[in-house]
Amino acid sequence: MADTVTDTVADTVTGAVTGTARRALLLWWATNTRCACVVAAAARAADVPMTLVLDPQVPAPAAEVLAHCHVVERRTAPLCREELEAIAAAARAVHGLDELVLVPTSEYLLDTLHARPAGDLPLGVVLPCTSTVGYRRLSSKSWGADALRDSRVLPAPQTLKGLQAELPFVAKPRQNVVDGRVLRPFLVEDLADHARFEAGGQAWFAQEYVPGPSWYWCAHRAADGRVVDYFQRNLVQRPGGGSIVLAAAEEPPDAVELRAELRALLARASFVGPAMVELRGPEARFIELNPRLWGPLLLDAIAGGVVLDAFLREYVGVGYRSFLTESERAAARLYLVPSALDEPLVAVNGPDHPVRLDAATAAVIQDAAGLDPRRLGGDW
Repeated sequence: MADTVTDTVADTVTGAVTGTARRALLLWWATNTRCACVVAAAARAADVPMTLVLDPQVPAPAAEVLAHCHVVERRTAPLCREELEAIAAAARAVHGLDELVLVPTSEYLLDTLHARPAGDLPLGVVLPCTSTVGYRRLSSKSWGADALRDSRVLPAPQTLKGLQAELPFVAKPRQNVVDGRVLRPFLVEDLADHARFEAGGQAWFAQEYVPGPSWYWCAHRAADGRVVDYFQRNLVQRPGGGSIVLAAAEEPPDAVELRAELRALLARASFVGPAMVELRGPEARFIELNPRLWGPLLLDAIAGGVVLDAFLREYVGVGYRSFLTESERAAARLYLVPSALDEPLVAVNGPDHPVRLDAATAAVIQDAAGLDPRRLGGDW
């Protein structure tokens, strides 16, 4: 740890912008970097001041991401309260604004900061994704399933008696962040997976595995209750329940009823902010609620930026301006991670084993996407 609080912050202004925003954005560059790339591009296009916090353990972003940002590098691990306060103070001074909105890309940060009393937060830092339920409980893998237990429209998977459950099933953590580490669900398919599940003890529970097609419901709920949303169909992902690398805007069956039920779910928690719900199976069953921004956020920009617009208006007071070129807006169709097309991948609604896309198919997909996200400067 640095000797003094002021020594913990090394800040440089790389073309910080001014505009009509009433607050600045505070964006962590650590996890969910593809989402962070999209937020950085949207902030730049809308002239929203932003401080980008770099993690020394994570490769720094390209110049396209750093442009027009106030850049701060973390010096402590794990993040200490004094350093966060120093980062916030430096950002407020640079931007000349009293408040900073934490961009909700990091599960760890949201869980950690929402668990603190309001008076224990750094001066001027505003946390999105609030609810009467509490962030940690809302983000857990059980709250949404319990809330929808009797739903006819959106049934949730059954909770199983793990040690006696038939394979395959999904192992899910009872609490997402434990001792500073984010726990991820995993599929239990064989004895080795089962041994891992057993070793976790009471930290995990077993849930019914739902195969078939996958959708995300992507939404933003404002403080006045207004909701904007869209559905995306997930087409290809990395093995082991990894990141989505190919998706398209597409509604599931019975989308009207599903949308009403999902909006009611957020209202039940008096939730404010962006949220994503995963649905799976031919009947689009509820899988989990993630009350924060999500990895394939670029599809929102491709589809018109409805969530980005609602988020910016709610928290900084300016609207979304597209950062895509005119030709990209005309051609863009798919969310695509180009570098993934030569990896072993899983077709979400296909076989549950890795498949490799041949070069010809990959070329067709890239052509259909109409947008190469690598120009945004992230690891695509």
